[in-house]
Amino acid sequence: MENETFGSRLKSLRKERHLTLDQVGQAIGMTRHSVGNLEHNRAAPSVETLKKIAQHLGCDANYLLGIIDTPVIYGTEIISVPPPDELTFEFERDGKKLTLRFQSGTPDSVIADKIKMCLELTFGRTDERGPG
Repeated sequence: MENETFGSRLKSLRKERHLTLDQVGQAIGMTRHSVGNLEHNRAAPSVETLKKIAQHLGCDANYLLGIIDTPVIYGTEIISVPPPDELTFEFERDGKKLTLRFQSGTPDSVIADKIKMCLELTFGRTDERGPG
């Protein structure tokens, strides 16, 4: 898309992912005002900020910069879908199964803590290398 700018691509991806300026800003260490300035092309991101934005939005930084026209990760086109009502995680090891369900909007930190606790209870102590 020839007329798209960094800011318009940032805003479009943010909205497709149903994220607010506050959510993106918090994830990348900026204020909502600063993210808004990026979206309106009143400021340019540093290389580090560009990396954080691309990682958080799940796209290639080259897409944000206008070098490529499709937001890709690992060669797969991103499909925009509305957020689910429920998040489900399933784990299996040595014949044991664990299924965790969370309502949409549950904070990531709560999900991570619950997953770690349940993995430890189900599969034994976990460390940086994983269950075991």
